[in-house]
Amino acid sequence: MGSPNMDFFVREVRECISGDMLIIRLGSCGALVDVAVGSVVLPSSSIGITRNYDFDFVSPGNSSEPAYRFSKPVLADPMLHAEGSPLAARDTVIRAAAVHLVFASRTSQDFITPQEVSDLEDWAGLGVLTALAAVEIPEDRLHMEKGSVWEVKGTV
Repeated sequence: MGSPNMDFFVREVRECISGDMLIIRLGSCGALVDVAVGSVVLPSSSIGITRNYDFDFVSPGNSSEPAYRFSKPVLADPMLHAEGSPLAARDTVIRAAAVHLVFASRTSQDFITPQEVSDLEDWAGLGVLTALAAVEIPEDRLHMEKGSVWEVKGTV
């Protein structure tokens, strides 16, 4: 659910926040190349792959349709990764990148264990938060706290 979730997240948060945004999607993936299961990958771009429901998987030779559809690549932001280009919305910048946790290898058919998933999520999640916290956004580019849900109005 990565793509629909990111689409929803970015659109909804953009309506709530007026300043620049930094986003790193931490999600799972299956490797299409020879990458070990349990690897953490920092891609320079990401693609979406969807199953083509019109493909005849029972008799593949009878289908004129491809089995899978591949989206165009979405590049990582150059500040959050070594190459790519930023996405812009209104007069602010959304800087986006991704971290993929490889749960399955399409080439070797290997799969990650539930314990490895938990360990990788903790380790990579901390790494993403640390990377985001290290990026400075100028004060005049931040979302205003006064009058927002983030405003601190004293102690209770």
